Amino acid sequence: MGVGKIADIFEAVENGVDTFDCVIPTREARHGKLYIKTGYIDIRKGKYNGDKKIIEKGCGCFTCSKVTRAQIRELIKSPVREKNAVGQRWCLMHNMWFFNKLLEDIRKSISKGRFSEFKDKTLARLS
Repeated sequence: MGVGKIADIFEAVENGVDTFDCVIPTREARHGKLYIKTGYIDIRKGKYNGDKKIIEKGCGCFTCSKVTRAQIRELIKSPVREKNAVGQRWCLMHNMWFFNKLLEDIRKSISKGRFSEFKDKTLARLS
């Protein structure tokens, strides 16, 4: 289907779509792009070298409970295929959790009659 950008997901939901199939969370994870509430970070950048923080404070994913930004960066940047693949998996697990949580929050906002408010608040954080 190809709908995977956050703004596109909100637009699709507004138009009645409730099933999504897109490579964005996985493809971008393979290249070190990690989604967070305010947009994304590119873990390959040098500023994450030595960064002892998790990807995002308050994130409930397995990745954020186990590894730091610096550890993921080291793996993603590794020329050793096996290490690079491990880094990609950490990123993938985080991004999949992020998008699943986003859709869970969208469903909750709909059930509470607050979808428009939730959409506006979420998209404003991304700007």
